[in-house]
Amino acid sequence: MYDPEYPSVTPGGEEVRFVPNPTTPGSLVHVDLKNGAEIESLKVYDASGRLIRELFPTPSGDNSSFYTTGFPHGVYTVHINIIGSDDIVYGKLIVYGE
Repeated sequence: MYDPEYPSVTPGGEEVRFVPNPTTPGSLVHVDLKNGAEIESLKVYDASGRLIRELFPTPSGDNSSFYTTGFPHGVYTVHINIIGSDDIVYGKLIVYGE
């Protein structure tokens, strides 16, 4: 789904990886950002563009991983705001099986 507010290219050449990816429901997923950037907020959208979860910031301050508990099987687009930057980094996460 195209959204002009959120283009499909990643601004600033930033890259993000989710480990493991693909993953299963209830798994712990680590967010690996290029250049050691820190996450200000992370939003997960389903394939139709609907916001599924807004995961960060967390009270514990652990903004580098999250659980996929309650995520239905599917492909998700993840939007990450970086601390000290106006850029949004984008990534894809696949949740499958049990």
